[in-house]
Amino acid sequence: MSSSWGNVINLTDTPEDMYGKVMSMADAQVATYFELCTRVPMNEVAHIKKGISEGSQHPKDVKMRLAREIVALYHGKDLAQTAEEKFVSTFSKGEFPEDAPVFTVTEVSNMREFVVKVTRGSNSEAMRLFEQKAIENESGEKITDPFMKPIPGKYRIGKRQFGKIE
Repeated sequence: MSSSWGNVINLTDTPEDMYGKVMSMADAQVATYFELCTRVPMNEVAHIKKGISEGSQHPKDVKMRLAREIVALYHGKDLAQTAEEKFVSTFSKGEFPEDAPVFTVTEVSNMREFVVKVTRGSNSEAMRLFEQKAIENESGEKITDPFMKPIPGKYRIGKRQFGKIE
């Protein structure tokens, strides 16, 4: 893993972040992560590699297993299961996460401030997200004006963050 390569999973990451990072890694990295980051026996890892190369195991299913193994190692099986359920409901079923931060229109003066609060980042990070057109409302419309007044609704910020304005 390397932070400069963008594939690091920190030990202090939340179960949901760990799970999401595993699911977003390249398929080619999965076998290496099984070998180096889990306690799965090597004969089973060899079986997984063979299944992927032969096409008898789908990479998504293998990644889900890897994500469960890694999250369970650092956070326990219960939180690994919860992280998987949240991932499936949010990214496979397209549901809005129940635990997304919620702000009222009076708590944020503009959309940039909303993004800063949701991401817990800086103003410059928020501005980059607007420039990259990484903020969208629940109907998929891109929000590009950081200084527009907040409009009630649900928003996706980047790939894995969500927030709501009431």
